[in-house]
Amino acid sequence: MYRLFRSFRKSSTDRASAKRYLIYALGEIVLVVVGILIALQINNWNEYNKNHALAVKYLQDVRTDLARDTSVFASTLRSINQIKEFKEWGLQQENFNGLEVRFLDALVGSKYFNIQTNDQAFQRMNDPNVMNIAVFDSVFTAINSYYTFNQDYLISFNAWDKETSLKESEYWYLQGSYEINIEPSLDSIPVFQDEAGRKQLLEDQILSTEGRNYIKMSYIRVSTMEGIYTRQLETAKRLLARIEEEIEASES
Repeated sequence: MYRLFRSFRKSSTDRASAKRYLIYALGEIVLVVVGILIALQINNWNEYNKNHALAVKYLQDVRTDLARDTSVFASTLRSINQIKEFKEWGLQQENFNGLEVRFLDALVGSKYFNIQTNDQAFQRMNDPNVMNIAVFDSVFTAINSYYTFNQDYLISFNAWDKETSLKESEYWYLQGSYEINIEPSLDSIPVFQDEAGRKQLLEDQILSTEGRNYIKMSYIRVSTMEGIYTRQLETAKRLLARIEEEIEASES
């Protein structure tokens, strides 16, 4: 009987020990799992902070490029306005008495602009972990649109501007009646045609129906590019203001 009681007591003790060990083991497992989860959370948080800081750096770099864009487009638009005013003045003249021939050379001069956006910072924005940060998703979409769709639109019109400008130049430079002296690079080269005769021939060409139509075409081309660059400038300004807000919000 005593032996049976002793065996039962030992069995009960063993079961209690096993139960305590199981509870202890489960506790250890829970602690390890919690530790792993905390470590993963810390790692994810550190990775997020690193990507967030890199995203802000991208925005700062794009801001620099956009500031350059707005300056270049604004300067180009001022030049375009002067060209338009000059051509409009020329089209209103019935003669060019009292003017030097260089003014007529300038009137028929054809210039294309080929202004591009500065996309150096955008080309570096190739990390999907950075680009997919939710807080910047909207502004990154706007940046992508500016440097893809808007850039393609701009390139197309720049190509048209260049092609049309070269056709205008061919008309004035290759007409064969007067000797050209339009480019500053030609200043050191003598002009054999006398000044008065050259001016008269050039004036006759300018006042002809064909000559006036070419100047009008040039005016239309320049006006079109004025609209394209104005659109690009306003888009750049809006995007720049939006990026400024995002950067300020990230720093607050």
